Amino acid sequence: MSSSNLGRGLFGDPGDDGEKLVTGDVIPGNLRVGVNIQNSHNMPLKTLFLNPPSFENFDGGAGSRWPATREIESYWYPVWLAYPAGMLEGSRLLDAPPHHVSAEETINIAKSYEFLVLFTSTPGFPGDIRLVEAIKAANPHIKICFVGPH
Repeated sequence: MSSSNLGRGLFGDPGDDGEKLVTGDVIPGNLRVGVNIQNSHNMPLKTLFLNPPSFENFDGGAGSRWPATREIESYWYPVWLAYPAGMLEGSRLLDAPPHHVSAEETINIAKSYEFLVLFTSTPGFPGDIRLVEAIKAANPHIKICFVGPH
């Protein structure tokens, strides 16, 4: 893959500090496909993989986030985030819902990271956008990537 500076994306600007992008396509609306994955020292960005806090009565279901509950609280481990987190040295996987990590705690944790990979799905997307806005306000230089079935 080639590295290139494709301009400003939704949640970050590669700027002139030597960061590299991987991928190279721009889709209509000036949305950049790809994220900065290395800093100017060719080191991976300090990355947080996040299964974000969710809404009241959330049930983890079968590896997805759905607005449903069962008689017994049940969460599936977020393997969709665990695989890449296990491959990126120094990264952290925060599985907020089963550990009852609040939005405020998540924002504080995200302050010390350079790159956030956030799992989302349609039922939680509006709340995830609000969370990302708060994270970006607390850490303006963080790069943010959404993944998941939205």
